[in-house]
Amino acid sequence: MYISETKELISQPNAPVSSTTGNGSPTHRKQHCQLAGSSIYQQLMKWIEHNIGADAFYFGVRMSVCLTISSLFVLVQAPSDKHHFPEGMWVLITVLFVCWFPTLDAASVLEKSIQRLIGTLIGASLGLLCGFVSIFFADRFGVHAQAISIGVQLAIVSFSACSYAVKKKFLPRYNYSVILLILTYAICLMPFYSVVPNWRRSIFRIVNVIIGCFLGVGLSMVVFPRPTVSIIQDKISKQIELAGEVSEAVLHTAADVFADKTYEKIVLDDEILV
Repeated sequence: MYISETKELISQPNAPVSSTTGNGSPTHRKQHCQLAGSSIYQQLMKWIEHNIGADAFYFGVRMSVCLTISSLFVLVQAPSDKHHFPEGMWVLITVLFVCWFPTLDAASVLEKSIQRLIGTLIGASLGLLCGFVSIFFADRFGVHAQAISIGVQLAIVSFSACSYAVKKKFLPRYNYSVILLILTYAICLMPFYSVVPNWRRSIFRIVNVIIGCFLGVGLSMVVFPRPTVSIIQDKISKQIELAGEVSEAVLHTAADVFADKTYEKIVLDDEILV
């Protein structure tokens, strides 16, 4: 019996080699499962590409995972817990703004996070400094003087940041940092205008923004990251298509112009002959 099976295998050189004979062997079942799994995956990807789009699907999954994980800073603790994580919502907000835009690749997300960190740290430092200055005015001259000092400081800082950014031409490249600087400054400064100035709340917000930046960068590089090469290829292909359309439009226009000139020449020749 074994000799006949060996002859059959030798006579079939393209037959798959398995650890045991028969269609019920472990190797055969493993190969069958791999083929079935790859076929289901290909069909699923075709359906996604046709109905949703690969870029839209990857971006949706990435944002869903990032926001769900960042929400755990709020959801893992009970609302009645006295020792809950303070200002955890700012982690989710930061992750949202860092990971947004489906066209961003991993390198762009990293650059955006660095700009957010720069704007956050500078704005927070100015906000805390101006906040303690407002407390000085409140102790010396009262609450109304504190309100006036906060308004004046906000006007001075916002004017200085915006005018300096325009003068030094920072806005084209560091636009996001300037916006975050002003926003963080206001977020840190306003809690000082209360019955009991809560400057710790500002510190917690700053720490959570920093956590959100690192979390957003890490998740963007893990969950369906978009490589920079694909971004460059897409931009080059779009530029090539645009150049082709422009060339085609120029050729059509030139053809119409030359056709009109030829027609006018024929008409003039006919008038001269007449």
